[in-house]
Amino acid sequence: ALSCLLLPFLMVTGQSPADNRSLPDKALSSTPLWTMPDEFLDEFTAGHETAWPAIHAEARPGAYWWWPAGAVSEVGLTYNLETYRKAGWGNMGVVGIYGVKGEEEHFLDIFSPDWFEMFNHAVEEAGRLGMNIDLTPSSGWRLGGPHISRPYAEQSFSVSEGEILTVELDARVKRAGPGGKGLCLNPYSISAVKYHFDWLSDRFEEGEGQSPRAFYYDSFENQGNWCPEFLDSFRRLRAYNLEDHIRALGGKGDPHKARRVICDYRETLSDILLECVGEIVSWSEQRGSGLRMQAHGAPANILDMYAAASIPETEVFGANEFNIPGYRRDPDLSNPETPDILVNRFASSAAHVAGHKLIIAESFTWLRNHFHTNLSHIKAESDQLFLNGINGIYYHGLCYSPAEADWPGWLFYASTQANFRNSIFRDIPVLNTYITRCQSVLQQGLADHDVLLY
Repeated sequence: ALSCLLLPFLMVTGQSPADNRSLPDKALSSTPLWTMPDEFLDEFTAGHETAWPAIHAEARPGAYWWWPAGAVSEVGLTYNLETYRKAGWGNMGVVGIYGVKGEEEHFLDIFSPDWFEMFNHAVEEAGRLGMNIDLTPSSGWRLGGPHISRPYAEQSFSVSEGEILTVELDARVKRAGPGGKGLCLNPYSISAVKYHFDWLSDRFEEGEGQSPRAFYYDSFENQGNWCPEFLDSFRRLRAYNLEDHIRALGGKGDPHKARRVICDYRETLSDILLECVGEIVSWSEQRGSGLRMQAHGAPANILDMYAAASIPETEVFGANEFNIPGYRRDPDLSNPETPDILVNRFASSAAHVAGHKLIIAESFTWLRNHFHTNLSHIKAESDQLFLNGINGIYYHGLCYSPAEADWPGWLFYASTQANFRNSIFRDIPVLNTYITRCQSVLQQGLADHDVLLY
């Protein structure tokens, strides 16, 4: 199918392989040479009754866009955005991570005024190119940072000799960069959530930061199960004192009572987590942004968690098995885990019931080992997601890299490396055009429920 798409694509661009041989090696290695997908679609289908819907940024695929230690420049950001826009991407999600060795003098603390100067440039350039910029409201993943002190950090509890004992956890932000290292905030504590986002509001004000299309809440990987307000919240939500039933909470005494008390504890944990998510949604909307959120892994009603976000997001980790002639899963190069499509349907089902139009998937993570992923792998995985109700593919992903960096450029360890130095990049515009066509149609549809299953 891709070869059929490729022939008219090359005809429209008016270039042949012979044209490329006259270009300098630097241009061949770093400059895409093809027609933008929008121009191709317009020329190939304009005026025809089967013309595709008008293309907008959301219909194009997106990508995680890691900024290693904020060591970016205005020239480099423009080069990256123009390159990826030309290749068919329309959405970029900025994530600040650890830095590149040898670039320490260019590191910027995340959310500092200098960092926001670069971020604002990216937002403005994206607007010029008709693209969207999203932002993780922390460095790395699992929200937190150096400003999170123990009262706002993750907690768990234990029951010992009739008492509830609070345990302080040392969970820290993963893969954090400069200015972002520190403890994770407690996701169940409304005071911790408000504190973190008030802190972030101050950083936006100091740096005169522009708002992204959406803020991004990564998959729920928190370790705690308690917060300082838990007993008060339990009393408010369950209408009795948990302190009066500590033995039952610890699984002691009448087993029926213990199960009821433990169930109420879990219901409360779910309720207060949803309240905290609501606080993040409100904060994002006040800034004129939405909230992209991966709810899987949370000890809450998953459908309610997904529905609370303006843009529900699922993820795929590892490679699926497909009964396609000639298709190889390459077990020696693939992660042994096989994704569960039911996880993807959690996000799309919640979105359909709640009336959300856009459902994103963090896609293509560890399909194969580095530089072993083919376009045929990405194509099959994309179709699987479309069949499960996803209409917003987000590549995992692209790492910011300056044009002058030596091959293979700056990389992020967990990525598919769908960047302009990968050999598959020459033909990625064809695949991105296919993804854009599918998504432009899927995003206009309405869910048709034959069965509602709770």
